[in-house]
Amino acid sequence: MSCYLMEDGAIGRIAGQFYQPGIYSSRGRFFNGFDKTRGVLQCDGPEEVAEILAKQNIASCAARYPREYAGGFLNDEADGENYIKACQGFAKAAAMTYFNPLKVIELINRYEYQACETEDWMETDAYWICQSIKDDMTDRLIRDMNEAEEAA
Repeated sequence: MSCYLMEDGAIGRIAGQFYQPGIYSSRGRFFNGFDKTRGVLQCDGPEEVAEILAKQNIASCAARYPREYAGGFLNDEADGENYIKACQGFAKAAAMTYFNPLKVIELINRYEYQACETEDWMETDAYWICQSIKDDMTDRLIRDMNEAEEAA
């Protein structure tokens, strides 16, 4: 299996969807099903979610290609910080933008494939955030389909 560092805009779009207005939004809340002792967790904004997702993607690349920083996709920690900041910038903008739920789910599936190389992937907050966003997108998709059917 291979691994690559996702585009900062892609991670930003995923993170931003966690803060969409409406009843079908987690608004930053998620539950880590592996570490149940922590209860429901709350991220303070899309920038925090983007940081969690970006760090997991960096860790995954490093786990897959351990000889270089971030698997060779970034030069050093300073590049890593710049990458995280770029992801955060895109996340803030994406929180106010509607994206097709199917496209978001597809993007999350791509992210998960690139972020799963660490041994503890299913224990990470990034994994559980992705599950929560996919649940939100499924709910939104069902709502959109019902509205389209009612309008027809």
